[in-house]
Amino acid sequence: MFDVLKNLDCVELIAFKENEEIKIHYKGETIGLDNIGSYLSNEEYPFAKERIAGLMESERCGDFVITAKKGYEFQKGENKGAHGGLNFEDSVSFAVAHIPGQKEINIDFALSVDVVRMAFEKVYNG
Repeated sequence: MFDVLKNLDCVELIAFKENEEIKIHYKGETIGLDNIGSYLSNEEYPFAKERIAGLMESERCGDFVITAKKGYEFQKGENKGAHGGLNFEDSVSFAVAHIPGQKEINIDFALSVDVVRMAFEKVYNG
């Protein structure tokens, strides 16, 4: 399966475990997750190392985690959503949330998980 995945034009990165260590196959090279910062900048791939580690440690994770190259999406069936890559455009979103009685805040950069967390904190912690 790995040989098939690494030759697909739409696949940018493949994560897998080898002897319990997370490995990344990227642009023809296989490296350990700890070295990913040398290949993927945090500006273009926000929190890539942490996001891959989280995916690979999930009980729902299979043998591989693959990400789409820029311009590609992974989609199956009639679902109204798709999943893509770790790149900035696929990772960062625009959000407007209005919570009555709360002061407006502007955030220059946030992942969608950050926005959801902040909204819940404002609602439940005031």
